[in-house]
Amino acid sequence: MSIKTKLLVAAAVTLFCVFAFGIWSENHQSRLGSVLSQVLANNVEAMNAATELKRGFIYHDDLILRYMLTGDERLLDSGGRSKKLARRYIADIKRRSLSPRIREMMDELLGESRSYFEEMSAMTGFYQQYRFPEGGQIETIAVWGKQFPQHKKYLTALTSSGQERLERIYEICDTLIDINRYELERARQDVESMLDEGRTAAGWAALLTFALAALVAVLSGYSILSPLEVLLRGVERVVQGDLNFEMPVTSADEIGRLTQAFNTMTRSLKEKQHRLVQETITDGLTGLYNFRYFQEVIAREMERARRYDRPLSVLIVDIDHFKHFNDNLGHEMGNVALTMAAKILKESLRPEDTLSRYGGEEFVVLLPDTSKKAAQAVAHRLRSAIESAQFPGGERQPLGRVTVSIGGATYPGDSQSSQGLIRSADKGLYQAKETGRNRFAWAF
Repeated sequence: MSIKTKLLVAAAVTLFCVFAFGIWSENHQSRLGSVLSQVLANNVEAMNAATELKRGFIYHDDLILRYMLTGDERLLDSGGRSKKLARRYIADIKRRSLSPRIREMMDELLGESRSYFEEMSAMTGFYQQYRFPEGGQIETIAVWGKQFPQHKKYLTALTSSGQERLERIYEICDTLIDINRYELERARQDVESMLDEGRTAAGWAALLTFALAALVAVLSGYSILSPLEVLLRGVERVVQGDLNFEMPVTSADEIGRLTQAFNTMTRSLKEKQHRLVQETITDGLTGLYNFRYFQEVIAREMERARRYDRPLSVLIVDIDHFKHFNDNLGHEMGNVALTMAAKILKESLRPEDTLSRYGGEEFVVLLPDTSKKAAQAVAHRLRSAIESAQFPGGERQPLGRVTVSIGGATYPGDSQSSQGLIRSADKGLYQAKETGRNRFAWAF
């Protein structure tokens, strides 16, 4: 994942959190609106309807009384309208109320109102049959009513029953008002609770969103800065010369690709350094160590031989009549002979021995932990290996083949220093050549 993608993912996660919080807040507001629109509105409407219903019964009862006092038929028409309005209010309250208790009360109210209206209809029907006297004075009506003793008891019962029903209707209406007022107060408390809950949740959601956004930013920054820190340490180590250091590639983003490029660069530098070192310490023709490197090795080995009191031997190997070889076969064939001789000598030595080109047709061999007797055995093996090899054009040499002369010296008997050991071996080589070549000799 690239750094750009990581940043886009971090931004997307943050936006998602904000969007989710927005959706939750919208749902919470919808719930709150539902409570306001359904519970509060229904309770307010039901309470208003109960209030209007009570007022309607009071108005209807007042119309009946006024009719009985005045005999005005228009009052009965208004009473009919108030009766229809009361029934509509009862139906509206029943429709808006969800409580089973209110529904039971509404059924009772419906029965009481039906009975009340029937009794009021019977009473007004009686007064419509027996017209009021003209004038409509209360004293006149009272005197007029005494003319009907057979109906007195009946009218009294109707009036008493109607009053009781009306009082019960008032009581039910007051109870309905109280119940809806209680429900309204409870709904108000629910709304306040939801508001508190919303504020608390909004605070936590905002804190969580901030924390999540901060976490995403920290993780994104860590995923970017941590590899950069490792890369910086790697650069410092390379600057200090440690080309063996390689950094782990932990991602496939730009930093991961940069890390891969850095590792490729260090490997390339290491290979180039190795080639440069090899070119510095090796002979370009034979591939053997050069004499400069040989001098460093013999100095270390001489110090070790002194410290641990161990022998150290040096052999100098010279190809016999090499000028004659070059003059007759050419320098190119001479180079072939040098390369072939170097290969044969190297294969005849131990891994811990050091073989270097001394110069021209001469080679020098360093034999650690090797006594004079053991070194002489090595010299014999080297001379025999060269003598038995089939060099191109070797048959044209004075001895009928390519041969070598070897001079040797051993620490501590022949010399106490590295340069003295080389000089002693060179003297041995001179003696080997003076005594006929194709042999080895120790200076004495």
